[in-house]
Amino acid sequence: MSSKVTGEYLVQDLVDSDCKVISISFKSSIGDALRLLKEHKISALPVYKKDGHYTGYIDVIDIVAALTIAGVSFKVIEAIGSFTVEECLEKEGEFEFASLEVGEVAGASERNPWVTIEKHEKISKLIHLLTTEDLHRVAVTDGGEIVDIVSQFRVLKYLLEKLKEEKGYHGITMTPAPKKPIECCTMDDIVIECFAKLKMEKITGMPIIDNEGRLIGSFSASDIKSCLDGELLKFLWCPLKSLIEQAQKHWNRSDDFLITCEEGDSIEHIMQLMVDNHIHRMFKVDENYQPQRVVSLRDILQQFSD
Repeated sequence: MSSKVTGEYLVQDLVDSDCKVISISFKSSIGDALRLLKEHKISALPVYKKDGHYTGYIDVIDIVAALTIAGVSFKVIEAIGSFTVEECLEKEGEFEFASLEVGEVAGASERNPWVTIEKHEKISKLIHLLTTEDLHRVAVTDGGEIVDIVSQFRVLKYLLEKLKEEKGYHGITMTPAPKKPIECCTMDDIVIECFAKLKMEKITGMPIIDNEGRLIGSFSASDIKSCLDGELLKFLWCPLKSLIEQAQKHWNRSDDFLITCEEGDSIEHIMQLMVDNHIHRMFKVDENYQPQRVVSLRDILQQFSD
C-alpha cells in the first residue's frame, strides 16, 4: 500500500511556507525555553550551539523528565509548588531549576534526537525515518537551511487526505500486531511517577484504568503541556486525576472524552478519528472494555512504510 498511496509526493508538500522556526541556544536558561514555548504555543524548540550546529530539541516533557531523573526536594516543592510558571521564572535567582541551561536538560526525555531531511526528498523516506528511528519530528531543510519542523501528526493528516483520493483502499484494516502486555496507570497514581514509568518503559502514553481494569481515560506525556498556563510543578506531585482534568479543560474536551477503536476498524477510520480529535494514540478494547492494544501514530505510519 505504501508506494501507491505516498506515490511521488515530496516532503516539500508538507512544508508550511509561512513557518518561522523558533529555536534556542543551548546556553539559554530553562526559564527562557518555557517562555518561548508558551509565547509561541509550540511543542518543541530546536537547540543550537555557538557555532549554529543543531543538537536536538527541548520541550516541557524534557524538563519534567529531568526532574524525574534528578528528583526535587520537598523543600523546593513546598517553596515553588503553588506558583505559576511565570511566577517561578520571575524567581530564577531564588530557584536554581529555572536557571539551568537548556543544554543540561535538552534530550532528557530521550524522545527528540535531531534528524533532518531535504525538502526535495520523497515522503516515503520521511515516513521511513519516523518509523524506523522512532522520531516524533524531523527538521526539513532547503540547501542546509531549516525551513520547517514536521511532526508525525502532520504526516498522518497529509496521508489521510491522499488516502481519500485513492481508489480501492477504503476499508483496509491494520496489519495485526503480536499481543503484548500494556502498561497502565490509575487516576490515583502520582503524576511524576507516571512520567517516570513512561521514561522507564520508553513509551509516550498509557491507558488509565479503574479497579476492574476497564479503560476510563488516556494519559499522554503531552498532557503536561496544559500546565504551562498554571501551577506546573504543583501538578507533578498531584494525583493523575488533577492533571487529566486540567488537560481536558485546556483542550476543551468533555470530562468523559475517550476515543477507542475495535478490531477490524479500517486504517482510514482510525486516522480520521485521530485527526478529528487531535490525538496521538487510541486503544483497542475487548468486550469488557479492557485495553488490549495501543494504536499510536507510529503504528499508523508503519502501514505506509516500505
